[in-house]
Amino acid sequence: MRIRDLWANKLYCNETGMLSFFLLGTTPSESTQKRIEIESRLFRDIIQLDFADGYRTLPYKTLSLLHWIKTFCPTVSWVLKSDDDVFVNPFSLNHFLLKIPADDGIDFACFYNENAAVCREGEDCNPKFAVPRSLYSDDYYPPYCEGPAYIINITMALQLYSRANITLLHQFPFEDVYFTGILAQALEPVYYHLDSQLFPSYMSLARKRSRLYSSLFLHLHNSKKASYAMWKNLLHHFKQPLLRKTSSSSAALFESLVNED
Repeated sequence: MRIRDLWANKLYCNETGMLSFFLLGTTPSESTQKRIEIESRLFRDIIQLDFADGYRTLPYKTLSLLHWIKTFCPTVSWVLKSDDDVFVNPFSLNHFLLKIPADDGIDFACFYNENAAVCREGEDCNPKFAVPRSLYSDDYYPPYCEGPAYIINITMALQLYSRANITLLHQFPFEDVYFTGILAQALEPVYYHLDSQLFPSYMSLARKRSRLYSSLFLHLHNSKKASYAMWKNLLHHFKQPLLRKTSSSSAALFESLVNED
């Protein structure tokens, strides 16, 4: 509910030009599943997949997102993929994308990584990120967008979906490296680098609060209190009213339906 109260609130669609949907996997908890189904009926913005959420299933989740976009939203200009612990500034994001026409050649807007070394088993790196040479033989990954949040041009998104290799997807665990780097490489993508001004760290924001207004994303690591405070600051800066009555009413209705069932 937190994200719907903030930057994904549909009451601000006219100002942000953005609609948000929530992609999630299955859950073993019956009570959680019941809440998901009620929430989905009430808000009609949940896309639930038929596999469990997990680090190793992230590539399938991104592929499912691209499939959904191809099926239901093929005429949009841009697709934003973000994790649930990323705070999005929808007003600055809208201004940013309006300045970059979808047909000007930009394929990705993100904080992108160049010349990242491939981690091998036994090397001085986190074994969680180890990839055997049989799966990826190069010593360095191609440029790719780091995973918490990135923007894809719709043309690139549709091409990535059509080119995805399900066999490799099953073996390669890093969705950001695979989709925005390895798979995109053959398409010679153009990256717009979101530097620390557009994608600041939470610590740098604490030192210079004005960065919030120009930034597009912020990785909050699930700081609920901070996200509400920042949202109020954004609304004040962009001269937007605090529209929460409809959202709060929906949240109350959601809880009543959960208790009723």
